[in-house]
Amino acid sequence: TIRYVIVAIGIVFVPLAVFLYFIPPLKEYGRLIMNFLGVCVFSTFFDAVILLACSKLVDVSIFGNFKILVMITAFSIVNLLMIYLLVFTLIKSAMKSQGDFKVVKEAVKYFG
Repeated sequence: TIRYVIVAIGIVFVPLAVFLYFIPPLKEYGRLIMNFLGVCVFSTFFDAVILLACSKLVDVSIFGNFKILVMITAFSIVNLLMIYLLVFTLIKSAMKSQGDFKVVKEAVKYFG
């Protein structure tokens, strides 16, 4: 449910991300916002593929007695994938923008 809130708020931040992306000193911050929102929007596809694969796995007679265990595992995989992707995008963008403490000063000079 948090992802849906992030996607809804992301509609406001996409123009800001595009604006920041085209200002050279703030490019990494725009990329951070776009990567994060992209992961939030498109992670639903991967979640659906995982849940579909596990539901087809339950139909196999070998896993007939383990239906609950397979579905709990499927939802756990979905949650872990979501956490991994979100943390990965934040860390990746943070490492690229590391050491840019004078970015705001450069951005002001860029406009002034």
